[in-house]
Amino acid sequence: MHQRLRRFRSDESGTAAIEFAFVAIPFFLFVFLIFETAMAFWAGQVLESGTELNGRLIRTGQVASGNITETKFREMICGCAGVLLPKCTARLQLDVRTYANFNDITDQNIRNPDGTLNNNNLTFSTGNPNDIVVVRAFYTWNFFTGFASATSTELSSATVFVNEPFQGATGNRTTSACG
Repeated sequence: MHQRLRRFRSDESGTAAIEFAFVAIPFFLFVFLIFETAMAFWAGQVLESGTELNGRLIRTGQVASGNITETKFREMICGCAGVLLPKCTARLQLDVRTYANFNDITDQNIRNPDGTLNNNNLTFSTGNPNDIVVVRAFYTWNFFTGFASATSTELSSATVFVNEPFQGATGNRTTSACG
């Protein structure tokens, strides 16, 4: 019996597999977390681009002249994302407000005390010519791994501009400015 135990301790076949098993799980988890973080940053950039490009349609009066609703504008921003933002139209919230001057721009109580969005205080007002407009988009990004008990986060983007003097604008665009 003592000889078998000594032989078992000195046998090194299979140690590479055991060492790989110890290292593989954390390694692949780490690689997947890097991939997931990169996807979240990419999705945030796509949301930022979609908000900026479609915000230009507000600035030039095409949204007002085309009678584009909040739902349609949401679809236009989501059109920039393709499959990168799953369930985009359901998870995307918009807040579009006009202001008389830049000093008046505030948060407008769009957050609840726990930090979540207060959907009752979100509005969609594209304004008139020469109005200052703030377009904010909020998207709930769900993590695949749920690592460290975080299952989702909020991606947000904003653009601020002064509407152009678009009286008589004939823009009739009803598709996304992204393509």
